[in-house]
Amino acid sequence: MMSIAARWLHHTFNEMTSQPDDRLWSRLLKRLLFPASLVYGFSVKFRNLLYDRSIFHSIGTEGLVVSVGNIEVGGTGKTPFVIALCHQLQQFAKVGVVSRGYGSLTAKRQDPIVIEGDKLSAMECGDEPLLIARHLPGAIVIVGKDRIKGVKLAQKKGADLVVLDDGMQHRRLKRDIEIVLVTRRIHNGQFLPAGVLRDDPKRLETADFVFRADGVDFCLQPTGIFSIKEGKPISIEGKRVALLCGIARPMRFYESVKALGAHIEEVCFYPDHFEFSSSNLSKITKKFKKKGIEIVLCTEKDGVKLETYETHLPVAVLKIELRSTNNNDAWSALINKIKEKL
Repeated sequence: MMSIAARWLHHTFNEMTSQPDDRLWSRLLKRLLFPASLVYGFSVKFRNLLYDRSIFHSIGTEGLVVSVGNIEVGGTGKTPFVIALCHQLQQFAKVGVVSRGYGSLTAKRQDPIVIEGDKLSAMECGDEPLLIARHLPGAIVIVGKDRIKGVKLAQKKGADLVVLDDGMQHRRLKRDIEIVLVTRRIHNGQFLPAGVLRDDPKRLETADFVFRADGVDFCLQPTGIFSIKEGKPISIEGKRVALLCGIARPMRFYESVKALGAHIEEVCFYPDHFEFSSSNLSKITKKFKKKGIEIVLCTEKDGVKLETYETHLPVAVLKIELRSTNNNDAWSALINKIKEKL
């Protein structure tokens, strides 16, 4: 599991490289990190070469496996995409979803587990898998370190097909369809840690489908604001709002809330998958309350972690859904290809 310091660095570099930045300190940091990026990029390319040349072998399973992934670090809309895709697939198949459960207790275990109802917390199974399970009550959502065991468990539980969440780099598991999500940040062109690339852009050439985020092929559309405790829709009109989140691209969250006409007076952004605590939240919300904040707004991904804590202020979540903007033909082709392979 990443240390807090490592997550802060990851968060800083992710923000730094996600948009043009002419500040001197930013340019200096990128130059200092460039040698490390060369080493990382070489290791990624060498590993891919070993698989491409069949020196390393991918392990297949009996049923259909669909991978959804990216070549960048976070913020491509992968979780909403998986949810939207599985919603449509559930119309004609029993769907399984396998996820690593990044940062959770389960991510350390070799044996995968099934998320059933509200038996597991986000700390136990991970924020993204728990969010996926809540949006897809009929799906078999599996979490575990070993993806191959996870897929086999989903198939044993009756899944007709399995969607591999964040599966692009997990080449040990053979997949039948490869879907990759990209943003404009790939034009940064540098590997981690100086850039945002976690894989070689050349792999896009072998993907079955490539979907562009940030409103090109799809966008993330707000659907409403809901109380974290009661689940009821609420209005933030005329209220003094503070934003609290731990995601890869917090400014996208900020802009979404701002577009709704909210009066954002305070923000508190943490690195992706940040582990909130009772004392941490108490301190933050107490500080917000002293400054006259009336409501704290977070993302759904943060909401599944915050719902178990008591705070000094009401907390609400901004719900979003994926909507196609320019590539309905590719979406239809994807669904048809999955149907053909079943």
